[in-house]
Amino acid sequence: MAVLAGNVGVDRRRHEEREQRADRHAEGDDDANGEARGGASEAVDSWFAAWSEPDAAARQSVLDRIASHDVRFRDQFSLIDGMADLRPHLAAVHKFMPGMRITRDGDVRHCQGTVLADWVARGTDGQERGRGTNVFVFGPTGDIRSVAGFWGPAA
Repeated sequence: MAVLAGNVGVDRRRHEEREQRADRHAEGDDDANGEARGGASEAVDSWFAAWSEPDAAARQSVLDRIASHDVRFRDQFSLIDGMADLRPHLAAVHKFMPGMRITRDGDVRHCQGTVLADWVARGTDGQERGRGTNVFVFGPTGDIRSVAGFWGPAA
């Protein structure tokens, strides 16, 4: 019963925080919107940095900070459920595509915890190897819960 009571308190606090953000937004407080966008931009940039990081420990440190333990990732090459799946997947990325860097391309678009972010992948020679858009879904605490990647045509 104590767990249930604790969860109710957390849910009530999150509801109050959402109401406060909605009130700031309704009053035209740009900082309320900028804070959400800024936090999302930082998380997205960190996600791409983790994918580009060759050191497994450094990569995991970034992921632990920005994503939920049960994060899901989907694209035309992947069906990842949780960190236990993501860790070896990213190790394989660095084994088979060493030096590949993924970076955000443009501003994120954010609405109600869902973020669209365009990206570009470049090889060690700086040449574009791919591009696309990721759809990020954030949890109520700002952690990344799921990502769906859509590959586009290379430029």
